[in-house]
Amino acid sequence: MWLKQASVLVSVFLLVSCTKKITSGTPQAVLADYVQKSFSIKNFSDKASLIKMTAGEVKNILENLSDEDFTQTFFNVKREFISLKIRDERRLSDERHSITYEITYLKHFRDSDNKVTIKKHAIFEKKEGAWLITEVKNLKTFIEHQNELSF
Repeated sequence: MWLKQASVLVSVFLLVSCTKKITSGTPQAVLADYVQKSFSIKNFSDKASLIKMTAGEVKNILENLSDEDFTQTFFNVKREFISLKIRDERRLSDERHSITYEITYLKHFRDSDNKVTIKKHAIFEKKEGAWLITEVKNLKTFIEHQNELSF
């Protein structure tokens, strides 16, 4: 009996100790915050909160996104966030950081759901003491059909 309890305690300890915590004010925290906000956009004023976390190419794209395109990208898409997984990160310099990550979500269609996983690579730059997203590239997209047969 005590052996079972000990093995459960060891398993829980390993799970907790192996889970990486995201520290505030880091590129990882900015990424997690950006992803969370992008999945919870409620109105056009939320666009400004995304822009505040960006610079360079990403900021230009968001600022130049028309209201119609913003609506189609963030409002009209029925998505349910599942996970954010950081796969690789590298400190390029004191002011630049690289993160390769995966976002997984359910995309709801008329009668079916698709589980979408997108692998991305982002560059962060530290400007005026804050980490900002400056570049994002899509690397791969996986789509798993959940409710239908597909050939």
